[in-house]
Amino acid sequence: MSEAVLAIDVGGTKLAAGVVSSGGRVLSSSSHATPRSDDAEAVYSAVLDLAREALDASGMGGQVTAIGVGCGGPLKLREGLVSPLNIPAWRDFPLVRRLELDFGLPAFLDNDALAFALGEHTFGAGRGHPDMLGVVVSTGVGGGVVTGGRLLHGHSGNAGHVGHVIAEPDGPQCLCGARGCVEAIASGPSIARLAVAGLRTGGPSLLRETGHADRITARDVAEAARRGDEPSREVFERAGRALAIGFAAAAAIVDLDLVVVGGGVSSAGDLLFGPIRRELGTYARLEFVRGLRVVRTENGDRAGLIGAAALALARTG
Repeated sequence: MSEAVLAIDVGGTKLAAGVVSSGGRVLSSSSHATPRSDDAEAVYSAVLDLAREALDASGMGGQVTAIGVGCGGPLKLREGLVSPLNIPAWRDFPLVRRLELDFGLPAFLDNDALAFALGEHTFGAGRGHPDMLGVVVSTGVGGGVVTGGRLLHGHSGNAGHVGHVIAEPDGPQCLCGARGCVEAIASGPSIARLAVAGLRTGGPSLLRETGHADRITARDVAEAARRGDEPSREVFERAGRALAIGFAAAAAIVDLDLVVVGGGVSSAGDLLFGPIRRELGTYARLEFVRGLRVVRTENGDRAGLIGAAALALARTG
């Protein structure tokens, strides 16, 4: 069997680890909810346990040659430090050094959305597209740009943060401190928060049937929208509009022809992609961006692991 890499995907909602072949096939995987802890070591211990489980389950032993890590930003790539907005326990946490010490393998880190973009470019819906944007819509909204077949990192290594394009200048507060970011409107928690805010106006909504307005999720909002709940559908329309604004802005700046979208919120399907595609007609007006296509990942819920693996394979292949 050919060589493989250990892939680690660190998100604000879920942690995952897997062993991935050089051809992009996931040989084993394990996942767990991200610990809600202020203890940096507790979060790292969860990552370590998942990685060891995946290695044991793969049976690859000494054939694993490197570690690829996709993690929410911001990051300090040169130093291997991570400070994910959605994991407050980690601030300048030395993730690369810790993994290299624990596994005795070289570790390669990048923003999880950049990893996703590289994974789609190499093994997914972005094959054959040298200029594309990969976007993860989940706990946050992250983006990664591939241009000329290579990841675009920018001055600090954090290029591609399409989730922090301002879609509504007077919109909801974002975790970054700004108002109206795409992430503050279209991420899973934001969709749930906006839906709950709508309930407070007193209008009719199927979401009231859940009996747990304080625990409504984006999945609940999507289910209500599919059942014809207009307030829930409007929340997804707003999310799709915000994403379309971000995609159009990115395409105008970098000259892209494709956006590949993944993450848990993308499972809403046409509830999200319908508004995105309609609104692109409003915001992508320049001739060279009018043909911008938006598609869903081909790698499903393993896209994060495949992206993390692509980071390591690109550096060691």
